[in-house]
Amino acid sequence: MILTLGYRRGAIQSLERMKVPFIVWSEAKLKCKKGSFEVIVAPFPKSKEELDKLSESLKEITHVIALTERAVIPSSFIRKFFNLYRNPDTLTLRCTDKFKMKEFLSHKKIPMTKFASSKDRTAKDIIEELGLPLVCKKKLSSGGRGVFFTDSSEEVQKYINSNFYFEKVIKGHEGSIESFIINGKVVFSNITQYYKNGHCNILPAQFSDIIKSKIKVLNKDVLQALKIKWGMTHLEYYICGDEILFGEIALRPPGGYIMEALEQAYCQNFWDLFIQVELIKEDITINKRLKHASSIVIHPGVGKVKSIQGLDTIDQLKSAIKFKMKIQEGDLIKDRKGFGENTGHLILAHEDPKVLKSDIERFYRNFKVLMA
Repeated sequence: MILTLGYRRGAIQSLERMKVPFIVWSEAKLKCKKGSFEVIVAPFPKSKEELDKLSESLKEITHVIALTERAVIPSSFIRKFFNLYRNPDTLTLRCTDKFKMKEFLSHKKIPMTKFASSKDRTAKDIIEELGLPLVCKKKLSSGGRGVFFTDSSEEVQKYINSNFYFEKVIKGHEGSIESFIINGKVVFSNITQYYKNGHCNILPAQFSDIIKSKIKVLNKDVLQALKIKWGMTHLEYYICGDEILFGEIALRPPGGYIMEALEQAYCQNFWDLFIQVELIKEDITINKRLKHASSIVIHPGVGKVKSIQGLDTIDQLKSAIKFKMKIQEGDLIKDRKGFGENTGHLILAHEDPKVLKSDIERFYRNFKVLMA
């Protein structure tokens, strides 16, 4: 009996294909509930008293799977409550609280940009240490949420003694590396290139062998320092010339339709593989890369949709696999609070990386969502 915290459609479909009993715990009511699985709609638990009320309905669970960032700490709490296999509490906290994560890994000599706590500091101290402009980040957040650039003492002062911390601005290219870990061993890793940060990913990354080797070394050093026993990790890095800097790491599947792009690149369903890793199946087999893939997330910004141009371009792309639009003319678009929010997406894949890149460039030249 599996309990999932959070809802990711790909993971749920994999569980249904496996024909194993499972329960979905979601903090929000599911828009479309299909299948025979049970659903719990309630805030994730924070105390034993809250779990006691549900202990009867959850008494049969054998595995707990976190599908979102918000679910990582509650999932660990539930595993501990029912005495299930889990990573240590300290690791779970270090993979969710960005400041504690960086504080710990900096002591392990992991290269990263300079950072500073907002606690018991003055704006003047922070600016003297990190300079301006600087980045203000919420300690418990993901997907671009709770991230602000500040360029004045007055703005810095707003976040002093808060649940935010500060970082020195990095001038470099951001990307990620995804890994499967079973019994402390990395059984798979893939480097993802952020072709257009927050909007377009290419994988495997089209970097030099030297850069890719350095990213893999960084990933290995971080995973060893944290002593992660099992699960899927999503580590973000920065390429700054010849140097690779650590950004952050999450102990859950990536967003931005990276899982769907991985499926196209390796010709395997990565949600199926993720579930197998969560169930600690040591005999999983992952294909060597067969194609080059990309995921494009569409979000035009705030306003009213005036027109959508270039839809006919999609059919002309040699690498187009799947395209979905959630908006039409006249729709009102709200502010994008995180990278996971979108108004549509496009998945591409091709054997030739040049064809893939050409199609991406053609898409951005011709496809436009014009706002009133």
